[in-house]
Amino acid sequence: MSEQQVYTLHEVAKLLGVHVETIRRVVRVGDLKAAAPGVGKRGKGADLRVSRIELARWWRARGGGDLFADATGEEAEDRPC
Repeated sequence: MSEQQVYTLHEVAKLLGVHVETIRRVVRVGDLKAAAPGVGKRGKGADLRVSRIELARWWRARGGGDLFADATGEEAEDRPC
């Protein structure tokens, strides 16, 4: 089974147990990188997505430890052997 690689702002908020406005604010100030797939109207960051790797890095940098139990790809490369 493959793990989810991209999360909406609502999914990030639910995962971290915070309000979605908190995540929007963090993205807005540039602390957490998010991308807008596709072209069209974007209201309040509704279309923004955060990658699993970016979310794990940001969470770890904030002192949250490992967010995901199975580190893969770049996440695993950040860990000491």
